[in-house]
Amino acid sequence: MIALTGDIHHMTLRNPDQARLPRGITEVSACEEYLDVANEAAIEPTIYASGRLAQKEHSALSHLCQNFRFELGGHTYTCMKPRLLYAFSRRVLRRANGPRFCQSVDIARTLDALAAVACAPIRSWRNHAYSQDCNTVSLLARHGMRSVSNQVATGACVAPIDTPYGRVWNIPVNTPPDHESLHPDIGDEGNSKFSDASQWAAEVLRQIERNELTSTPSVILAHPACMAVADGMVALKWLISHLPARKCVTVSRLVDSVMSRPLP
Repeated sequence: MIALTGDIHHMTLRNPDQARLPRGITEVSACEEYLDVANEAAIEPTIYASGRLAQKEHSALSHLCQNFRFELGGHTYTCMKPRLLYAFSRRVLRRANGPRFCQSVDIARTLDALAAVACAPIRSWRNHAYSQDCNTVSLLARHGMRSVSNQVATGACVAPIDTPYGRVWNIPVNTPPDHESLHPDIGDEGNSKFSDASQWAAEVLRQIERNELTSTPSVILAHPACMAVADGMVALKWLISHLPARKCVTVSRLVDSVMSRPLP
């Protein structure tokens, strides 16, 4: 099984990918093209969206939910802003996402904002920048999440995490993630792992084949904005054209599938 996933953020975040987007293009409009390509190939991605995006660009995100087939997941509310507050929490409190109460409020605000535009309940989650601490998973379970996708590890397997509030499934990104592989933050471009997006897409496909040898579900991370910046979605279109649509599922459907299997 294969899950195609991506993250989208509010434009006031002003991240490096947003700075590279062509004038007039937002992360939501890039996502519209992304979903059009995926749905044309009978693939339904899982898109993790920030709560502030749902609040600031409500109509645009609502348009996506009403006109395309995909799963909407949570991606925190402010995406770790203000930065000084989160830096203080990491260094002094040793908590990546702030005190437990604050992190719980952030999750709740995100889910409330997304619920206002979503066509189905929100059950999947990925923290911005994969930021996770000792409170994250239990809080996600408490707020009804069934999966979390904060791990990046080539070839890693889907696995359960038990908490006092129930079980959450770890959905690792186990193929090369696009952003870190293609163009790291401005000023760090020399550390790109691939010379262009076509090489990245080819390696993702090779890793999927390696995962299949061990019956490991594959999770792809391809941000709509990153794909637009890299080459105008050319590599994404090539990758999607080589994915077997019958094996592609949303993260929630992937969780349904693994839940139906007996644990080793």
